[in-house]
Amino acid sequence: MNNVSQKAAYDRYRRSMVELVERVRAIDVGTFESASSEVLSSELKPQTTSLLTQAHQLVGCVLDACEVAEPPSCRGESELTELAEPFDPFDDLVDGEGTVLDPDSRSRIADIAFVARLELRHRAARLSQLAPQETANFLAECDSALRRVTKALCALDRVISRESSRPAYLDTLSELELGLQVRRCYASFRATIFAHGDACDRLEDVEVHLRRAGHAIAVVVGQPIFGALRLHDRDQLRSLQRRILGWLKSERRLVDGAAVWRDVCAFAAILRHIDRRQELIEHDSLVIRSALRSLAAQTETDESEEISKRVFIELASLHGLDDRVDELVDRGEMRAVVWEPVIERLAQDIGERSARASRVSTVAPIDTFAVAS
Repeated sequence: MNNVSQKAAYDRYRRSMVELVERVRAIDVGTFESASSEVLSSELKPQTTSLLTQAHQLVGCVLDACEVAEPPSCRGESELTELAEPFDPFDDLVDGEGTVLDPDSRSRIADIAFVARLELRHRAARLSQLAPQETANFLAECDSALRRVTKALCALDRVISRESSRPAYLDTLSELELGLQVRRCYASFRATIFAHGDACDRLEDVEVHLRRAGHAIAVVVGQPIFGALRLHDRDQLRSLQRRILGWLKSERRLVDGAAVWRDVCAFAAILRHIDRRQELIEHDSLVIRSALRSLAAQTETDESEEISKRVFIELASLHGLDDRVDELVDRGEMRAVVWEPVIERLAQDIGERSARASRVSTVAPIDTFAVAS
């Protein structure tokens, strides 16, 4: 296939990606939360399975169009159905954790296509083994699988658009805006939970902690963005809310209350993992690198100089990424000399994460998503 034919094929497949992603986004898994197992089996399961199959076939077509001799892999494709967890290299590539080993653009496209196809096949296999009667697990798996379809196709569209010097067909701006809102929501929740420490040695402390946590959860549940949270996160919040209310209405034994409080703290800490989302990794890295350039220019001339309003607004979009950033944003800190060590630390953290990935990854990564490296 010559270069012109290959680009035409890519364009055709990317238009199909847009149609498929639109169909995925049209499915609201949340509307099935109170559905019977019969409805889940007759409606949600076949819809999700069909979209996974179509996405797998479409990604395979892109891989064929790459015409690479042998796409790289960390495991044989035959091993995929035996895995209990998602295919690790998928997140490594799409979230920018890999290392560029092959400058050939076809190989870069093939890398994502190959691991995306493995991931989609694995998701279909996992879904086929779950019974709709296991409602919570089944809904969570469908929700996760549909998100993987969107993530895989958006990743593929973006790397093709970059390598072919053409605009992306799939607009991920809405995904970024949603991710930033969710991160701010999680950061506010986390700040409330840990506002007064996490000691749970006294009954009085546990009661205060759990009342505060119950209010914080109610605030999150009452926000319009709650429906956009991952199904697993919504379930966990509701479960913790029920446990807190149950303890407050009970005899309030210290050991039971302390156990609930520890689970609340653990969940609040886990919510930091939202920073691993592809759209947030790229956004944060671009903001940090832009801020570094601006700060370098300013602090070289005058250490008392303030950052510009534009830079401050960009740094404010990092809210929820780092506690120190949140502190500086909340107090409206404008001094460049105060911001400089914070931004340098964040840049170093990202660099160290990329270096760790380069030592362990054997998959040629995609620099489209290596903005954070």
